[in-house]
Amino acid sequence: MCTGAAPTTKPLPGLSAESVTSGGMIKVNGHLQLDDPTTSHTFAIGDIADTGAMKMGRAAGLQGLIAARNIGRQIAGRSLIPYEPGVIEGSIDMSLGLVSIGK
Repeated sequence: MCTGAAPTTKPLPGLSAESVTSGGMIKVNGHLQLDDPTTSHTFAIGDIADTGAMKMGRAAGLQGLIAARNIGRQIAGRSLIPYEPGVIEGSIDMSLGLVSIGK
């Protein structure tokens, strides 16, 4: 379902104006952390995050996996996994139906 809703950053009080794009998305770095050194413990995914990926559920799901791993890695003091938008994130699964072969 597409609703055409605009993202809102209001739930994040204190977020600097430089951390939000003119379109209202949150700027993130290559690890999905907010692109602001004072908020490196905060991650953003999905439609609100300015990742360069298509705004689709599949992309948000993959971003969520990377962000969850990075949160655990950050807590453990390990290096973070980079996120790179991929072609598969913008794809749509379609069934071509059943094909009968034979009699």
